[in-house]
Amino acid sequence: MNRSKDIKESKKRFILKAAANILIKRDFDKITIDDIAEKAGVGKGTVYIYFENKEDLLISVFEDMIKDLENSIASIETVKPSLYLKEVIREELRFLKKNCDATSKFLVHKYSLVKLRVGFKKIFKDHLNFVAGLIKERMTDLDIRGNDYLGFTMNMLFLCKMYQTKKWLTGDNKDLLTYSDEISEILLKGWSVR
Repeated sequence: MNRSKDIKESKKRFILKAAANILIKRDFDKITIDDIAEKAGVGKGTVYIYFENKEDLLISVFEDMIKDLENSIASIETVKPSLYLKEVIREELRFLKKNCDATSKFLVHKYSLVKLRVGFKKIFKDHLNFVAGLIKERMTDLDIRGNDYLGFTMNMLFLCKMYQTKKWLTGDNKDLLTYSDEISEILLKGWSVR
């Protein structure tokens, strides 16, 4: 039974990877389930065993990418807890840089279908809550100034990511990663050292 579960999970991973690879090269509207099945080396029907439709598959690809990012953020170790926010910002911006093509395409198509909009909104919200929890847990040498400052920090991080993606979409190759120290310094001003 375990072997069967491993095979199913392996097929699902192949399908997700194939969809992610195709998404980098083509617009969502031009991708078909047939394309994904062919790239994954499975039948079209196999794709539908794991995913209801193309939108469900796209949401799963994005969710998978975000889980990888969250694993990276969770594994950050710093000597000084107040440096954790700086490392989180760097990791978020590295993720965007590494996945700029796919991220841009996700955001372009984000509003085209209600199912995508709802799916992406949930993924973004869950991700921000995950990161906020880690920041609150690990930045033990700092106090938050005001009840809403952690939320403000997370919103600013989200806005930085959106700004970076907008720059890429408009052809501006400016890279916020080079400004990660300044961004974290601005955000840390709202925190106070114990």
